[in-house]
Amino acid sequence: MKSSRFIQRILEGIRNSDSICVVGHVRPDGDCIGSQLGLAMALRSQDKKVLCWNQDPIPRKLAFLDPDHLLQPPKPGRQFDCVIATDCASFERLGTIAPCIEQRKLFINIDHHESNTRYADINWIAARQPSTGELIFRLLRAAN
Repeated sequence: MKSSRFIQRILEGIRNSDSICVVGHVRPDGDCIGSQLGLAMALRSQDKKVLCWNQDPIPRKLAFLDPDHLLQPPKPGRQFDCVIATDCASFERLGTIAPCIEQRKLFINIDHHESNTRYADINWIAARQPSTGELIFRLLRAAN
């Protein structure tokens, strides 16, 4: 399936969702954090209820990326219309987030790792891209 079809499916899923959780992998790096925050801020600008979860805190050297402290540890017992995993090659790499996102309608996986296990309902994996941030940029550009 071409990237444009994945983008349209993802945008449709987002449009049909009110509550969204953007999640990333254990020991997050700059691509993971940047992808999560960029997507979360764009979703909030569209009046979506957005949470942004990571098992592990942001490394001190990257804390400047999240001055508003959008990234939080996961909390059990929440329900979401949509969960979007960014830069995470396998479900296991979500760590303690995994059991906290079981109550969801749609699960989207956006990643650039060739090793991705395609664990979600919609899996946009573009291994030729240098970063997941590049995919998020393409998604946001397509959404205007």
